[in-house]
Amino acid sequence: MSVLMWIFIGFVFGFLTSRFVNKTGKGLFVDIGIGIAGALIAGWLSSRFGPPEAGVNLYGLLAAIAGAIGLLVTYRMVFNKA
Repeated sequence: MSVLMWIFIGFVFGFLTSRFVNKTGKGLFVDIGIGIAGALIAGWLSSRFGPPEAGVNLYGLLAAIAGAIGLLVTYRMVFNKA
């Protein structure tokens, strides 16, 4: 999958996760940045260890989504005092 697609997925899911977890929008840019980082890491890992790619595939898409959400949830668990 394209790196631009991973960035887009990270942006979208970073934004959505920020709205779901924190409805006031506090930390939106941090959440988007972490979502992009998570999608890039998971997308890269899926391209290295997953099935061979043939363009945009479901496996890479799901890996990028899981990476974005997973890194955001981990960040919130570690750094939130709530």
